[in-house]
Amino acid sequence: MYCVRGVVNDCTSQRGSVLLAALAVNALILLLTVSYFPYFQAVVRAPAFAYRHDQARQLAEAGISEALWEYNADGAAFAGNGWSYDPSSDACTKTAALQAGDGSGVTLGQYSVGIMNCRSSSPVVTATGYIPSQSSPSATSTVRATLQRPIVVDSALYADQLVEVIDQLSSNTIITIDAYDSTLGPYSIGNNNVTVATNGTWGDGGPATDLNFHADLFGGTLRAPTGAMVSYTSGTLVWGPRRPPMPAVEIPPQLRALEPGCTGAIQLWMGMTQTLTGDNCFHSVELLNGSRLILAPNARLYIYAPGGSARTYFQMSGTGGQRLEAQGNNQVYLNGVVFSVNGKDNSAMVVTNANPRPQDLRIFQTGITLSTDTSFLSQQQPFYGTIYADSGTVHVANYDTYVGNPTQWWNATYYGAFYGPLVKFEGAGAGYQLTLHYDTSLRNLAANSGTAALTIKSWQQL
Repeated sequence: MYCVRGVVNDCTSQRGSVLLAALAVNALILLLTVSYFPYFQAVVRAPAFAYRHDQARQLAEAGISEALWEYNADGAAFAGNGWSYDPSSDACTKTAALQAGDGSGVTLGQYSVGIMNCRSSSPVVTATGYIPSQSSPSATSTVRATLQRPIVVDSALYADQLVEVIDQLSSNTIITIDAYDSTLGPYSIGNNNVTVATNGTWGDGGPATDLNFHADLFGGTLRAPTGAMVSYTSGTLVWGPRRPPMPAVEIPPQLRALEPGCTGAIQLWMGMTQTLTGDNCFHSVELLNGSRLILAPNARLYIYAPGGSARTYFQMSGTGGQRLEAQGNNQVYLNGVVFSVNGKDNSAMVVTNANPRPQDLRIFQTGITLSTDTSFLSQQQPFYGTIYADSGTVHVANYDTYVGNPTQWWNATYYGAFYGPLVKFEGAGAGYQLTLHYDTSLRNLAANSGTAALTIKSWQQL
């Protein structure tokens, strides 16, 4: 449309219409732009917030990692490094800051860690990360992890089914269980011994009669499952809550690899000596009449006889002072085999440990099909070591036979711990002593020979 010269009203009217249309379009664009401001703002802010939240989550995970390190690598055990422990609630707490790596001292973020059941075998760790600080956070993230530990050697005696502590002949045998820490030196009352009971009382001060017991354990004097039978001559045995079933013995893969060719036997007679180094596998070991079998430092002995037979065992018998001598960091694995060490008529027939610490000699038993199959340990010289059996019976005594009706007895002292489905710790002989000194440093070892490190059982981001 064109304006005709001289027709003023028509041109003015057309120009006004165009201006109004332009203003309307501009208003619409402005309205749309304003309405998109929150969207544009969110698009710009979202990555920044996500980045800060991710930083907070990483700080929370750092708190979980620090708790794991404290459990598995730091001997201080929440006694330092900024940790606080409340024994009344068994809780551990810590707050830490992350500073810039340029030396400026600027705090980039903080994290707090709280641990429930801090000194149990299944602690719960909750950690929160804060960016930039706990007092004025712009982003936070919380992570919770439940930790778990395999059954460790934290008891003097432990059994899945039955613990028996008996004066076999009701003859006033002096049976004593106490605890010490071998990392502080040899056992010595009044030095590094954790606690010792006196006649007539338990180590925790409770009443008792004939028996003289105490072990420094988590939650009890002797650990046994809730509802299990516990035999004793007198006194009261206390035990903690039921734990998971005892795990199977973990035979190292290097020893498993020897099984196909494991057909030989060791049989040593008077005056014979054999030294084992490295990894060794046999189907039976018999030490007779003054013979010696030496396990060199770090040597391992695997006796492999699945199904068992009359000629598959680990046995020491006869006279003349036969010995199994462990020289340091030795393990003996029995698969389908029971062992017998009977000090009858032979005070020198012993299992010895050149380093008198229980963790330097560990015996493991597995593959036993009958609970009546019994490994018997009874010697007249001190024994330093641990026995863990996932099958069969472990019988420790100060007399001459595991089938009952003893005819000879002696003083016997054991340093370490004994685990099994059935565990018998039995004495005989009026005035004779049967003693077990539990070594608290064994708590760092997994009972079934695997790792004792805490691992994460479950993980949740809150």
